[in-house]
Amino acid sequence: MAAKNRSKLFELFRHDGDALIYLQGGTVMHRYDTDYEFAFRQESNFLYLTGVSEPDFQMVMDLQDNTWHLVIPRRDTKYAVWMGYVNPPKYYREKFKPDGVLYDDELETVLKKRAPKTIYCLDKGQASMIGAISPGKNVKVDTETLRDALAYCRCTKTEEELEYLRKASKVASEAHREAMKALKPGMREYEMKAVFDYVNLKNGLVHAPYNGIHAAGKNSAILHYVENSATINDGDLYLVDAGSEYKGYAADITRTYPANGKFTEMQGVIYDIVLQAHSETIAGA
Repeated sequence: MAAKNRSKLFELFRHDGDALIYLQGGTVMHRYDTDYEFAFRQESNFLYLTGVSEPDFQMVMDLQDNTWHLVIPRRDTKYAVWMGYVNPPKYYREKFKPDGVLYDDELETVLKKRAPKTIYCLDKGQASMIGAISPGKNVKVDTETLRDALAYCRCTKTEEELEYLRKASKVASEAHREAMKALKPGMREYEMKAVFDYVNLKNGLVHAPYNGIHAAGKNSAILHYVENSATINDGDLYLVDAGSEYKGYAADITRTYPANGKFTEMQGVIYDIVLQAHSETIAGA
């Protein structure tokens, strides 16, 4: 699927031959000054174009001949001891089918040999890094065009992408149903979050698309409520704004319902007003 995504991007730049596209993948993040590692999730644009889900990778797309090159980190034996087997370049050639594989400490030499007029990057941080090793002062580093081009490409989904979205939506729907069935007054919000997260994990979806909101009563009025620690009381409305992510593609669903299974009269009136407004919005779209 990444090959189709690259083809769409190459097509947008078809009239810009003497240029490169450079993109950095994600890196492992740690909790402050410790060796506690947060679960790694690849940077979305890098995943979209390469399919690589490992940290510390980079890529270069050459607009002159529509080739792409995977830049891999040069791991040492110490890394292997702590993090596991270090794959050789051959592994990445066979799995991801790049036109070339090079180590990160070889990138500067390759760029100087290629000497493009323009290098497209996503942001100033990447531009600063690539500018420091690019060949000469005459190279233009563009940080605006690539972001717009990728946004345009990602707006039009392939059939494979649609299947990924359907998978994410199916699991998210199942998680919402299981949470609804489990809800009882007296539970804590984090218990409900655990029910929701369990369904995702059971289906192999280890990354959440965003911090889910699992909120009872007045907490549901907080737009980015993430404490998820309060007790759910009888008579509360309970809100779940949470989704699922499958291979980088996300489903986002929000539902609100009474904790005891029955709306109060006032809650029912408000529910009807919101439902009517929602229906009118859809009808007018």
